[in-house]
Amino acid sequence: MTTMKDKTFILECMEGYTPEIGRLLAMMEYARETTFEATQYLSAEELDYRING
Repeated sequence: MTTMKDKTFILECMEGYTPEIGRLLAMMEYARETTFEATQYLSAEELDYRING
């Protein structure tokens, strides 16, 4: 599986969509992938932690 660390981030439009929607979808996909990579090894307790109780 290729991770975000293995590739340079270049925002490209996704095929089949208008340029604006294609860029938005590419940004959303990037945000999803980086969030997943940052949290994939956290436990449920760490994910559910609340700073102010």
